[in-house]
Amino acid sequence: MSVRHRRHPSPLVRSTRPDWNGPAIPRYGPVVQTPGTVSRTKGMPPLKKHLLSSSAAIAGATALIFALMPAGTASAHGYVSDPPSRQAQCAAGVVDCGPIRYEPQSVEGPQGLMQCSGGNEIFAELDDDDYGWDVTPVGTTATFEWIITANHATADWEYFIDGQLIDSFDGGGAQPPSRLSHQVDLSGYSGEHTVLARWTVADTTNAFYACVDVNIGGGDGGPVDPPPTEEPTDPPTEEPTDPTGECVADYRISSQWGGGFSGNVTVTAQEDINGWTVSWDSGGGTVAQAWNAIVSENDGRVTATNVGYNGTLSAGQSTSFGFTGANPPSGTPEVECAAS
Repeated sequence: MSVRHRRHPSPLVRSTRPDWNGPAIPRYGPVVQTPGTVSRTKGMPPLKKHLLSSSAAIAGATALIFALMPAGTASAHGYVSDPPSRQAQCAAGVVDCGPIRYEPQSVEGPQGLMQCSGGNEIFAELDDDDYGWDVTPVGTTATFEWIITANHATADWEYFIDGQLIDSFDGGGAQPPSRLSHQVDLSGYSGEHTVLARWTVADTTNAFYACVDVNIGGGDGGPVDPPPTEEPTDPPTEEPTDPTGECVADYRISSQWGGGFSGNVTVTAQEDINGWTVSWDSGGGTVAQAWNAIVSENDGRVTATNVGYNGTLSAGQSTSFGFTGANPPSGTPEVECAAS
C-alpha cells in the first residue's frame, strides 16, 4: 500500500521551602547574599543542595504530567492500526512524536469529543493536521482495524469526517476481541480527509480516539455522489504452516506506509498447550513494537513467545499478536510454531 507524505512543522520548575515550624535545625553557616543572586546558606554541602533541587524538579515535572492528563483515564486500551492512524505512525517512527510513541493505545478522553488527541495536551501533535502524517489511499469502502489491549465493554464505534458521522457500529455492551475490524462506508467523499474514529466504552465515562489520514479514491476532496457499488471479493487465503504440529501460525502484513508496516500473527493450537513460541526470518525488516507477545530479534531471526494471559490454548483455540516495524519483507515469511 503506497502513501503520500504531507509536510512536517522546557519547563522550568521552581521549588520554595516553607519556613520550618518544628524544632530548631543546625545551620551550616550564616546566610549570605550578593546583589543579583538568590540567598543561600554558606557552607551547605554541594551534594545536599543538588539533591534538594533535583527532588523538587522531579516532583514538579511529575505533577505537570499528571495535571495534563484528563481525569479518570487509565493506560493501555486500543487504537486503529490499519489504515495507520496518527498514533500508529508515531509508534512506528514514521514521524517524530512525544510520549504518544510509547503508548499509541492510550488516547483516552471524555466521551463525545471530536479531537484526535482525546483532549490530552501531552498528545497535542495528534491534533496538528500539518505535522507530516502519511496519507493512505483507500477506496469508497475501507476496513478499519483496531488493536485492543484492554477490552472494555463497548457502547458503540463511530467514524466522522469534518464533524459529520459517516458510519457507526453498535457495541451492545460486549467486550471486543484483541483485534477488531469495521467496513466503513466512505462513498460520500473523495480526496484527502481525516477520519476520526471514536470507541465509546460502556463501563466508564470515557472514549478512545484515533485519527486516520486517507485519500479516498484519489479525488480532490469534498462530498460526492455515491458511485455504483461492487460485489466485494474475498482475498486469497494462505494455508497456515506446520499443519500437523502442536500449533500453527498464520503471518500477514496488515498495512504498509513509507518504510513502515504493521503485521499480525494468529496462533492456533492443534492440541492442548500451555505456551507457544513463533519464529520467522525477518527478511531485512525490524520490529519496533509488539503487543500480546514478547518479541526479540537475533541474527535476522524474529522470535515471539506468549505473554501470561494467552499461552494456554485448547485444541482448536486461537490467539493473535501484532507488531509494527520498518522495511517490510518482500513476501510472506515461513513461520514456525512450537509449544513451549
